[in-house]
Amino acid sequence: MAAATNPQEPAASRHDRRVIVAIGGNAITQAGGDDSVAQDYANLRRSLQSIVTLVERGFQVVLTHGNGPQVGNQMIRVELARGQAPDLPLDLVVADLQGGLGYMIERVLRNKFLRLGLEQSVCVLLTLVEVDRADPAFHDPTKFVGPAFAAEEVEKLRAEQIELADKASKRLTTALADAAEVLTPLQRKQLAKRMRHLRGRRWHGRG
Repeated sequence: MAAATNPQEPAASRHDRRVIVAIGGNAITQAGGDDSVAQDYANLRRSLQSIVTLVERGFQVVLTHGNGPQVGNQMIRVELARGQAPDLPLDLVVADLQGGLGYMIERVLRNKFLRLGLEQSVCVLLTLVEVDRADPAFHDPTKFVGPAFAAEEVEKLRAEQIELADKASKRLTTALADAAEVLTPLQRKQLAKRMRHLRGRRWHGRG
């Protein structure tokens, strides 16, 4: 999210003429383009011209943006880096993109204002959104990001995860056997009960 204000306007006047503008992620990374950073900058220079016009007319602008195509591209990068770099969770991907897109938007706006000789401040804010666990949208998702997988690819990924879990389980079993000598009988009993519970959950998840 970016905010642009004209410091030469009286504060009361600016607040009376405040507008909120939303720019979609598809306006930044457009279908049919090459999805490059250079192309995104070119798209932003066109899309943000209307923001400059609003500021010239005395409006205080709050700009918010989408990130659907950008998140999709980033998730593809995560998939391609599997085994080479740690995975990035989706919330961190979105946060990274907030910062990156905010930087790009601020840079474009500042350059436009500079060329026009406008003394203009631009501020980028990263935001957090509270998500309701009970939101019915979780049960019927309609908008997806990232790559799509065929059934055989899903099974391959599933097998890889099961193999990793099995290896981790064997390492844990070995470590517990080594530690058993220093555990009391009660501690061994409690540990065995806990391990049976964890194994039951893991095998239940394979069904």
